[in-house]
Amino acid sequence: MADPQPPTTTVASTGGTSSRQRRGLIIRLVTAAVLVILLVIFIVQNRASKTLHLLWAELSAPLWLLLLICAALGFLLGFLLAAYRRSRRSR
Repeated sequence: MADPQPPTTTVASTGGTSSRQRRGLIIRLVTAAVLVILLVIFIVQNRASKTLHLLWAELSAPLWLLLLICAALGFLLGFLLAAYRRSRRSR
């Protein structure tokens, strides 16, 4: 005797995304829009050119660019240190 097939259930299609996914997408889009607006305000308020002196090097650039470079270097250093710690813990 053959095994009976399990009953099939039909689920209404939501276009591939659930309401939770749509809500998450909206939150990410709103957050990104707010960050872009804050970035534009930051750039407009920090357009003056500044000179950065580090040891024997000298760099002249807009203040917003210097701060962005410093923030990016800090982020990169933090990311690398976190990855190093994770690799050490997994051993």
